[in-house]
Amino acid sequence: MTNDPDYFEQAETKRKATEYISAIELYKKALKVYKKKADLQGVLDCLIALGDTLRAKGDFAKARAYYEEGQELAELLDDKTSAADAEVGLGLSLRALGLWKDALNKISSASRLYRSLHDEKGIAFALWARAGTYRIKGDPVKAVDDYQRAYDIFKTLRDRSGIAYSYCGLGGSSRVACRFKDSEKYYKRANSMFEKLGDRFGLAYSYCGLGNASRMKEDYKNALVHFKKAEKLYRKIGDRVSYAYTLWSVGTTYKMLGKYKEAVERVL
Repeated sequence: MTNDPDYFEQAETKRKATEYISAIELYKKALKVYKKKADLQGVLDCLIALGDTLRAKGDFAKARAYYEEGQELAELLDDKTSAADAEVGLGLSLRALGLWKDALNKISSASRLYRSLHDEKGIAFALWARAGTYRIKGDPVKAVDDYQRAYDIFKTLRDRSGIAYSYCGLGGSSRVACRFKDSEKYYKRANSMFEKLGDRFGLAYSYCGLGNASRMKEDYKNALVHFKKAEKLYRKIGDRVSYAYTLWSVGTTYKMLGKYKEAVERVL
């Protein structure tokens, strides 16, 4: 990685702090510099980082474009790890755009590449990504199985962030499978870990999950408390898609309480 200038490292710092808008601006500046200097590895790193950050922010179509460009460049440079990273990111973007069949193909392809490289963290990430795709597909049993397999690898690697996100995945899939106590248990574990890690996106994710778990248990008071915390964090992060989903969840909770006016205000 080229060290001059340091736009990329500044962007990395901003992204870790979930300051996505600032991170994206810095990555774009770094991308221009790397292109001007014909630093192809720097260009590749920026393309994938932009895809990751835009995806986290909910801009899936833009993320898709950067991943596709990154995948082409990775193949040109014969950088198999980056090619796999771009492909799994592309799969996650396609999944979010509703193209779950294409997403499964991309994620499975990335998984095979990670396995050929003996990249355990990559294998776990691909399992986590595939699990979420199975959940969207409507197959919570396969989703839980893959999330558990991802969790087992992340635990062996002592990757606390991977463990926490696996807990969130298990929490969501358990809810879909009508295992509401398990859902709440996993989200509580994730929330505690994200608090220690200082991961604001993870905290928002787990608070929204806890809200939905409480809602399914008809504990509407606590559901609204958790959703409020998630709303606040998503607003700060700038993730419009997750924020919108949280508002939908709040509206659904008010509907269950018979407060239809409040429900309509939240979803419109």
